Amino acid sequence: MKPSNDLEMPAFSKNLERMDSIQPQNRPPKKKWWILILILCLVLILAGCILYFLLPSRSDTDSSEVASTTSEQEDSDSGIPAGASVNPQNGHSYFVYTDSVSWIDAKTACESLGGHLATISDAQEQTFVEQLAQTCSERTNFWLGGYYDRNRDIWKWVDGTPFTYTNWDSWNNGETEFSQPDNHTGNEWYIRFGKSDQTYETWVEHAGRWNDIANRAGDADDDVPLDSFGFLCEWDSTNNN
Repeated sequence: MKPSNDLEMPAFSKNLERMDSIQPQNRPPKKKWWILILILCLVLILAGCILYFLLPSRSDTDSSEVASTTSEQEDSDSGIPAGASVNPQNGHSYFVYTDSVSWIDAKTACESLGGHLATISDAQEQTFVEQLAQTCSERTNFWLGGYYDRNRDIWKWVDGTPFTYTNWDSWNNGETEFSQPDNHTGNEWYIRFGKSDQTYETWVEHAGRWNDIANRAGDADDDVPLDSFGFLCEWDSTNNN
C-alpha cells in the first residue's frame, strides 16, 4: 500500500514553523538591567567624591590632635606649678610643698619636676624664700638644697651655686655662744630653716636662720620632728619662658 501524501506533520514541526514565522521586530525587548547597575555605580562614585571634598581629612585631624597633645605635655613636663612665685631679681620660680619627707626624698621630688631644692645665692633670695615660707600655714620647717660633702669637707648647693652666702643660726644661753653648723648627732649633713623663732629644750632657733640636721630629722630627742617639714623647689626659669 502506498503511503499517502496527505499524512499530517508531527505537532512539534508545526510549532517550529510557527516560531520561525514570528518576525524579530515582534519579539518583546530584553530588560537592560546593566544600565540600572551602571547608573547606581555612578551615583555611588559621585557621592564618594562629595564626601571626600566636604569632610576634613583624617590626617589633618590627627595632626591637630598630636599638636594639642604635645603642647599639653610640654606644659606639664616643665614641672612648674601654675601657682609658683617668681623672684623678680633672678627670674627663678619657687613653690612650697607641704609633703613631710626626708631631705633626699625632697631633692628627688624637685628634680623629677625639672627643678631642684631651693638654693640661696644672696640675702635678697634668702628674704624671698623666707617670705614664701610664711604663706604655708601647715609647716614650720623647710628643706633647702644645701648639703655637706664629707669627702671634701665643704658645704655645697645641689645646683652648683657657689656656697659663698651663708645664713647659719647662732644663739647664746647666757654662758656659751652656740653656732651652726654643729653636726650635733654626727649625721647632720643637710640644711633647713624655720619660719619663726622657736625655743627648744636646750637651744633656741631664729626665724629664717639655717640649721644643719639629719636626712630624716628628729634623730636627737630634742630635735625638730619630720612631720613639721615642707620643702621648697626652685626652677631657673618661669612658665613664660
